[in-house]
Amino acid sequence: MSIDIFRMVPSLRKGTMTNFSKYAAILLSGSIITTAGACSSHTSPTHLVPRRVSIAEETVYAELRSARGDQAMVNVPQEVLDSLVAAKEAELEQLRTELGRPIYFDDNSHALSEEARNTLLKKVAILRANPDVRLRLIGHTAERGSSEYNVTLGLRRAQTVQAFLVIQGIEEERLSILSYGMMRADPKADPAVNRRVDVIISSGAVVNTPQ
Repeated sequence: MSIDIFRMVPSLRKGTMTNFSKYAAILLSGSIITTAGACSSHTSPTHLVPRRVSIAEETVYAELRSARGDQAMVNVPQEVLDSLVAAKEAELEQLRTELGRPIYFDDNSHALSEEARNTLLKKVAILRANPDVRLRLIGHTAERGSSEYNVTLGLRRAQTVQAFLVIQGIEEERLSILSYGMMRADPKADPAVNRRVDVIISSGAVVNTPQ
């Protein structure tokens, strides 16, 4: 069974060539690419129920178009398409996980460690590739000191993360900040786990892989 991916999604975003295209080329090189005229006249028409196309599917279609050019009709075997979509979804999930990884701080500090800087640089690459994504940076602290002190410390941690991203070229309006101080600290957890800034995607979606 084959499917006309460009008829299914007539208005595709222009894709960007990535390493994923190499995987697509490998799969496509072993599959039979046909045109509509190659369909058997004995094949009964299939009535498909419209469904929402996932981000991974739409990205795959765009990258296939980028790799193969603007062809009016491109039929790809369903099993190949399924493999490509599954691989893309795994890739995008990994990027979302990396973008949402918390930033940890030393005790009573809002300075970034070398590890924190490296983690943030990975986020910068993802944000540059996905300009529609906006983040909420939420500062947290361990249960030590007054509530007022910890709200301030949490805010400074969030501001530090925001400032680093802005210096790297990410627009400040894409980065909102908030502090919970010690209000959401887990008393059973290691205090180091509570000394962090959570990174939450507030709007937009990760659809592109950094170059």
